[in-house]
Amino acid sequence: MSLIKALLPLSLSLSAITLSFPGLASPADANPGAKVKQITTITDAVIEHRQVAKYPLEEAKNGREGWTTLSYVIETDGSVSNILVEKSSGRKSFDKAAIWAAKKWRYQPAMENGKPVQQCQNTVRINFTMGEDKATVSRKFLRQYQDILALLEKDDLALAKEKIDQLKTFKQWRLSEEMYYSLARASYARKTDDKVQELASLNQALAVNTNQLTPEFQLSILHKVYNLNLELNRLQEVLATYDQIASIAGDEAQLKPFKENLEIVKGFINGGQDILLNGVIGESNIWNHTLVRKTFSLANIQGSLNKLDVRCANKRHVFTVENNTSWEIPESWQRCSVYVYGESNTQFQLIEHPKAPQTLAAVTKK
Repeated sequence: MSLIKALLPLSLSLSAITLSFPGLASPADANPGAKVKQITTITDAVIEHRQVAKYPLEEAKNGREGWTTLSYVIETDGSVSNILVEKSSGRKSFDKAAIWAAKKWRYQPAMENGKPVQQCQNTVRINFTMGEDKATVSRKFLRQYQDILALLEKDDLALAKEKIDQLKTFKQWRLSEEMYYSLARASYARKTDDKVQELASLNQALAVNTNQLTPEFQLSILHKVYNLNLELNRLQEVLATYDQIASIAGDEAQLKPFKENLEIVKGFINGGQDILLNGVIGESNIWNHTLVRKTFSLANIQGSLNKLDVRCANKRHVFTVENNTSWEIPESWQRCSVYVYGESNTQFQLIEHPKAPQTLAAVTKK
């Protein structure tokens, strides 16, 4: 089920919503005589050596800036493995340079009860900047950006799309221009009702924010991101976006409706209905999602999926993928994300199910 069926976005009224959830007993209420004991001690990995990424020579000559966000595993010997590009500004040269550097990093490994263990969910963003004024936007670029907004206002979508594509051909490319480009793509996606692209573009704009966005404008973008995550059932991202909003909200009155909304979201997460997400494999051949539950399925696959990579804080498993298969993750595994690999344009559904047994298994549905 889509949460948006039960919960309206904050841009709409919340006054008409009346939802109730069963009361949950606290641990003390459930067993007042119980004694808690420590089960395990885990310490996170600590960086020892971080190789600086080399700025690609051709990009430097052209004055192009970019960034790459990597996901990786820290092994028991402190080395880095299983590196993948989670997000980026789209230039493969920057992605390759970031991966090259990450392969040379060394850590003191994570420890569990005194023994080294893998640390499987790690992300880092690497920026490639020219060290000049990040707010620089060329006059030609700015004129074209303003033309795009005017075309979108007139609903001339074909010409607007053509001019958006032309922006990417500019030889010089600063992070500030990346932000404007992303905002233009978000506006076009909103006009064409492409919520997935609109969300991705708004997140891209926030990711490359070069301090040009006022707190008020940031809040307005985060508000849209919050609502889009709700509509697309990306509930872990809803929680994360709330934290971002809370960090820049000017006063408690601004935050109050989000707090009330968030309690309903948490109630839905802990409820008994399935959470359905529609996935599409992009050009990178990877789709990823952060789970809010411990049991999930992949279903209605249209195309080809190659493998499923489940990465939690200190555990990782890789599976082959078949249609209508469920996975159950132990409750003790925290901060779990899934990475689905497949051919570009493959469509599928990821379904998060209510609470499941504490096992890790792939169970084919009959």
